[in-house]
Amino acid sequence: MDFINIILIVTTILYIVVALCFFSCLFRSNIPPQTRPKPFISVVIAARDEADYITQCLTGFTQQTYPSTHFEVLVVNDESTDQTAQLVETIAQKHTHIHLLNVDQQYPHMAAKKRPMSVGIHHAKGEWIVTTDADCQVPPTWLGNLAAYMQTDTDVIIGFFQIKT
Repeated sequence: MDFINIILIVTTILYIVVALCFFSCLFRSNIPPQTRPKPFISVVIAARDEADYITQCLTGFTQQTYPSTHFEVLVVNDESTDQTAQLVETIAQKHTHIHLLNVDQQYPHMAAKKRPMSVGIHHAKGEWIVTTDADCQVPPTWLGNLAAYMQTDTDVIIGFFQIKT
């Protein structure tokens, strides 16, 4: 065998080993044990004129498998001109962990989504703050899955979303 063939065989073997390691790590479960106490989580949702979506979004938070005593949902109404605030209030009357906040002038220098997010974060009581948009839907296991990764040595958790067409 000449030198080039040996190099090609060795690099192919290395490539296969690296690929196998990558895929084994990709599909193994990284969920830590459930023996730790459940953290209290604040979910902040900025909403401006989201009447078409907010009910469906909040329904996901009424169906969480994560205990409702361990999280709050803060919907920050950003001067909506539609029925967003009324829809949130209706749901909040039935579910005490869901709250409606309104933007105030505490952050006049902030524009767009920064102002309602700042109001929500300022009012948040959770050890962790999770954000999502008012036009998103969350599955019942969403908070529980996020909480499984919340450890004292973790600073940020970034999730993904799936667009259903």
